Amino acid sequence: MSDELGGTWLILLTIGLLLALHNANRFGIAGLFGPLRVRYRGAYATVGNLFSAYPLAYACSQIPVGFLADRLDPRRLILLGTAGATVAGVVFALTDSYGVGLAARLVAGVCGAMIYTPAMTFGIGSFPAAKRGAAIGVAYTGVGLGTATSLAALPVLVDWIGLTGALLCLAGFAAFMTVLTPFGLAIRRKERPVAPSTPRSLLRQGGFLCLLGFSFFGFFNTYALLTWLPAYLSDGLGVSPSRAGALAALANITMTVSSPLVGKLSDVVRSRRLILQIGALCSLAAFAILATTRAVPLALVAGVLAGTASSMTTAPMMVFASERFGAGSSGLAVGMVNAIGQTGSSLSGIVFGPLLDFTGSFGSIWWSCIPIGVVRCALLQMIGDEARPDAGAAAAEERRT
Repeated sequence: MSDELGGTWLILLTIGLLLALHNANRFGIAGLFGPLRVRYRGAYATVGNLFSAYPLAYACSQIPVGFLADRLDPRRLILLGTAGATVAGVVFALTDSYGVGLAARLVAGVCGAMIYTPAMTFGIGSFPAAKRGAAIGVAYTGVGLGTATSLAALPVLVDWIGLTGALLCLAGFAAFMTVLTPFGLAIRRKERPVAPSTPRSLLRQGGFLCLLGFSFFGFFNTYALLTWLPAYLSDGLGVSPSRAGALAALANITMTVSSPLVGKLSDVVRSRRLILQIGALCSLAAFAILATTRAVPLALVAGVLAGTASSMTTAPMMVFASERFGAGSSGLAVGMVNAIGQTGSSLSGIVFGPLLDFTGSFGSIWWSCIPIGVVRCALLQMIGDEARPDAGAAAAEERRT
């Protein structure tokens, strides 16, 4: 990779915008359930299926996309993803057919996988190990910004230009990224050729299985807190719904702000696993606070801890998967870890909704997540430390790029 500052920041900007596009497409329509119900003349379950179609297709596509990212130039997959997202976005914006709209959301989810995993693979491979954590941390701010901006802006755009116009703006963002990506990702660090792994060879490694478990339980717990915290603040602690949503957004804001700092810290301490362990402990602390106290200020502290935990266990986990298990197969390792994590996040909604209905207490959610968090910490301890790059190795790597 070139040492020119402009080239470095262009790569980070492009990857950040790609991650923002993926998250805007995934979460943006959550703020449009009302207008979508009117368009498709359906109940909340109808538009809920439109929302769920994206993460379902996204999770199912992770492993094949990761497999291809190790064997093809990931930039080609990204371009296919952004172009496909543009077409799917236009179709979804213009159609009044529920079946066509659902199909467009499924296609968009596949395109999301073709954007996220190759972009992360490209980013991980574009920076030397000594700078990789900070670089990916900066790019990962696009995740929070894409989610927050789409949720805030799309309802406003609906009021200004209508539902079709607002959705076409998302498609326009995808089209813009199709044009920008070839320029933004033009520079790539030279890598030594290594024979790529297969899913079977990765699954034969006990440490990788533990990392999959860490990812599954981590996403499971994280989405439990992020999903139910607004309802807990409003229904359990008496905060107004609008204020509860704003307060719960602290978790997402904290994740966005802390991601670059966490990435830099993982480079300084030269142990991604240590960062993952601290993040898992922060998550445990958040659930302990929610389970044992009933105060709005402490619930907000738990939200901040959850945001910090997310920044310490999401992007660093992808980097760790690549460095520890992804020699020649960074895309496959990242894809498999993300796929199992997305499965956990999906099951979280299925499990905790009925649990809350049965118990009538948000405490049942928080207490259930504590032993899961303990198991998660134990799984991480069963993974051996990654090879830590020393100063000489880092310098040699810099000279090669």
